[in-house]
Amino acid sequence: PAEGYELTGIELAEETVPVAARREVLDALTELTTDSPLDISGATDDVSGYVRLRRQTGVENTLPTEIGVTAHIAEKQIERTIRQVPIQIEGLADDKTAKAELGKTTIQLTGGYGFISALSAEKIQLFVDVSGLEAGTYSLPIQVRIDNAPEFACALASPQISVVIRNQ
Repeated sequence: PAEGYELTGIELAEETVPVAARREVLDALTELTTDSPLDISGATDDVSGYVRLRRQTGVENTLPTEIGVTAHIAEKQIERTIRQVPIQIEGLADDKTAKAELGKTTIQLTGGYGFISALSAEKIQLFVDVSGLEAGTYSLPIQVRIDNAPEFACALASPQISVVIRNQ
């Protein structure tokens, strides 16, 4: 398949095929092979087609002579670690200041090959939300925002940070 995609399974239109042959050939026969494989070169989605069954020594006939095959293709899921991603403070009231114990952290992302491989640190927004909080020290979860992101999973080296909020 295309770069970033993988073959995840093969589905046959028929699991069994009638075979005509002498008894000793039938007793030894466990599988049939094809003359050529289904071509999935460059595929980014499932590919269906027919493959011709190879006539094996001692086999007189198979019905059908071709069988339908579907190759299931899916985007690879990959992991990527991005270090030194800045953490922003959002929702701070105008009459307050805030300081976080940590300014950057490492994030590990898991998702589709196309999305994860093209992602840059600049597109990842890590932040803590201090909306409505009064002066004090808080342990807050770091949140992740990536605009127009498909489904992905992430893990942060520091899932929470301490933030000190002061009145100006």
